[in-house]
Amino acid sequence: MRHLTFASIALLIYCNLVLVEAQQCRSYNRKSGYCVSIMTCPPLLRLLQNNPTVQELRQLQRLTCGFDNQDPKVCCPYSVITPPLSSTSDRLAAPPVKETSAETTPTSTSTTTTKKPLNVNEIEDRQNFSSHSKFALIPKLSECSEVFVTRDRVVGGKHVDHGTYPWMARIGYQYRTGKKLTYYCGGSIINKRYILTAAHCTEGLDEYIPKEVRLGENDVKTETDCNEEYHICSKAEDYKIEKIIPHSNYSTSTKHNDISLIRVDRDISFESYFIKPICLPFLKEYDIENLTLPSGLDSAKAIVAGWGRTVANKNDGSDSLLDVVLPLKTNEECQSIYTRRVIISPKQICAGGEAGMDSCGGDSGGPLITFRSVNAMTKRTKLFQTGVVSYGPVNCGVGGLPGVYARVSQYLDWILENIEPS
Repeated sequence: MRHLTFASIALLIYCNLVLVEAQQCRSYNRKSGYCVSIMTCPPLLRLLQNNPTVQELRQLQRLTCGFDNQDPKVCCPYSVITPPLSSTSDRLAAPPVKETSAETTPTSTSTTTTKKPLNVNEIEDRQNFSSHSKFALIPKLSECSEVFVTRDRVVGGKHVDHGTYPWMARIGYQYRTGKKLTYYCGGSIINKRYILTAAHCTEGLDEYIPKEVRLGENDVKTETDCNEEYHICSKAEDYKIEKIIPHSNYSTSTKHNDISLIRVDRDISFESYFIKPICLPFLKEYDIENLTLPSGLDSAKAIVAGWGRTVANKNDGSDSLLDVVLPLKTNEECQSIYTRRVIISPKQICAGGEAGMDSCGGDSGGPLITFRSVNAMTKRTKLFQTGVVSYGPVNCGVGGLPGVYARVSQYLDWILENIEPS
């Protein structure tokens, strides 16, 4: 058996295949898993490539649950699934396996030592940018995240009321040989000329060119959106893209520094209730870094909103704006879940990773938002952008892998350096 090739072993597995493709399944060591291509399951892939014994081959046969073109699908534990960058999955694919000398097998567990990361609730030690020459271009605390919609609704419902997240932006792409715009990525309004999004939404898109930004939209199939409670309606507004500024150190392989700015061709009007800038985490500058949230609000929870579009799968997503609440993870927790397949940097933050809770409803490049107290006396809170949707697991909501986001607080200086006046 030792002389069998990869192809012949795969064919042998295929011949023993039970032709019923399972979604959730029981993997080796009775671990909960998901039926995925063997190319996204490093332990089983290594087992297949390293001349398996008869016993190991039988184990692979038992775990085979389908076929993906010429590659077998296997029942792989949630915690070890590694989506390839070229995946056309429900979410953006994760970076590839980081090569090391250590081997991981289905019956062994590897551990990694990581530097203690920044806790999600920890005050970050950084300079105060109040005196920065461009800080005046950032909206004042009284001007950002101004929302007229009451927040007594349950987040995570099927439809978001028009005006709940007035900073949401949709990026329109034009195929090189066509004229029609298609919207695959999201972003957020941060001032009157700039949209914050992910670098993977503006770089390396091959045939697709970012051309336009749409603001103030809720339902993509209606020309006019209305807030039924307040009886106020509006139409979406389109802005041409004047300039794209991706982070110069963005890595397509690790997805580090996955952040980008889009400058639109004219000033954005904030007269409408439905088009407003979001607050960025300038907590020191706003003098609110030491305020605690009122009881009833959880600082370890975040919200992602969007229409479910991603660059990776180019699916149609939802017609109307959706949102979901996600549990935040410390970088230490996140790194231990991803093990050595990816490196979670201090400039990233993780959220989700629990069954049924994922940012599938969010767009690539869209905002991860959290509540912050802005007035201790009145107990008033506002939403701040904590992250930018970067990448996550292939299969949404099945549990195991959290989504990974660019940590906005680590890029405040970069944002200030790259924005310009009107």
